[in-house]
Amino acid sequence: MDLDDRYCLFTSVISSLSYCIQNIKSMALSEFSIRGSSINCIFHLNRSEDGLTASELVELCQEDKSAVSRSLSELENRGFVKKETNGGRVYRVKYFLTENGKSAAARLLEVIHASVLAGGVADENERQRLYRMLTDVLKGLETYIRNQTQLP
Repeated sequence: MDLDDRYCLFTSVISSLSYCIQNIKSMALSEFSIRGSSINCIFHLNRSEDGLTASELVELCQEDKSAVSRSLSELENRGFVKKETNGGRVYRVKYFLTENGKSAAARLLEVIHASVLAGGVADENERQRLYRMLTDVLKGLETYIRNQTQLP
């Protein structure tokens, strides 16, 4: 396989994986009418007993600040998250899931677990190797981007 064919295969597979993941997320919480962009906030808030700040969610979700802010606002308005101030300070507000948010998170986890297992890799060692390799590819591409002042 030449480099052009590899490029086509790689970009096609990665784009298709991303599309499938977005569809799975949207389907998972369609009964709650939650937008796909808010799903990562629910996922990460569910994993944190101590709540998370908007800045922490930006980091965990790998999304820009404005997108996370919109998601949190929507989730709060719809009763999925609540916020608690830290000694009255608005800057370090922490967000927590409400009971509705926890119900949505439970449904989300069911779908996530089923979809991860449906990924076609039955052996746990192979799955771990696949994730390591994908992580290595990502790190390599990020390093390449950082080192480029302009593309050739």
